[in-house]
Amino acid sequence: MKIMIVGSEEIVSGGMTSIIRNQLNYLEGKYTTIKIDTHFKGKKIIGFLKFLISYIKIIYFVYFKKFDAVHLHTSYEGSFWRKSLIANSIPKNKVVYHMHGGKFPSFYDSLNFILKKYVDWSLGRAKRVLVLGAYWSQYYVEEIKLNNTYTVNNFLEIPNINPYNSNGKKIVMLANYHKDKGFEDLISAFLKISDFNKSTKLFLAGNKVTQFINIDHPQIILADWIDEEEKQRILSECCLLVLPSYREAQPVCIIEAMAYGIPVIASHIGSIPDMLGEFSEYLISPGDVDRMSYLINKILNDESIRLALSNINYQKAITEYSSEVQMNKIINEVYLGDLK
Repeated sequence: MKIMIVGSEEIVSGGMTSIIRNQLNYLEGKYTTIKIDTHFKGKKIIGFLKFLISYIKIIYFVYFKKFDAVHLHTSYEGSFWRKSLIANSIPKNKVVYHMHGGKFPSFYDSLNFILKKYVDWSLGRAKRVLVLGAYWSQYYVEEIKLNNTYTVNNFLEIPNINPYNSNGKKIVMLANYHKDKGFEDLISAFLKISDFNKSTKLFLAGNKVTQFINIDHPQIILADWIDEEEKQRILSECCLLVLPSYREAQPVCIIEAMAYGIPVIASHIGSIPDMLGEFSEYLISPGDVDRMSYLINKILNDESIRLALSNINYQKAITEYSSEVQMNKIINEVYLGDLK
């Protein structure tokens, strides 16, 4: 079987890039694979020209090299328009959309009637549309009226043993900067309890973090996007991950935390309740700084809670978010599934 993976170039930071990397690692040596980039950092005109070259390559590999599946990682706006052009240029029984990005509903709602019908048609003609968790499955079935969805989870390579360091002194948030991510809310929540937790640091890392966050505090560390090696080092020193977003799909940073057995506080949005448990007391309403502050302080000062949450998260990462579990589903039920 020949599989083509289509997405952003490796230097484009974000959860989608991590998923593509893990997907390629899992498929290596098992199937013939090729990755073709359609989104590039830098000047838009250069990116557009590179996209045209990639588009021609995709057409060539599909029609002349007989690739069996074209796995299109997409989100919203330009990402979706690029992938839909590709999807609609090749046989529909080869097209697998993989929907990322919690902003797709607002993108879809902003479209006029004709463009909505185009989106409906493009997604509807695909062999499968991969959606992240039960929340997004319900959305695409009920709002877009799709009958070709297949529910998967994002996935990572999970360590063989739980590496959680319960004595870690860092609270971490890993995300590209955007006002919807809630960075400022987390800073406000941390400042409420920082005087009572002098040895604890708040580490905020992501694309454009240092550009848009301006704070000088001895317990707050800012960094732009960090590479995989640095990320692993930070996670090994982390006692808690917080993600107070206002919109999300299925955040890869939460899966990264679970893989390291790290307790998580996150917003009750998107697929996050499925990830942490619908009735978890560590889910918060977006913008609820007081509740976030209370929960951070509670976890920091109770090792038994940290260890219990660590074990739950690590076990869930193994059973529901590992590359082996999710890629076996995709290979057997999607790539090798009956053609439409």
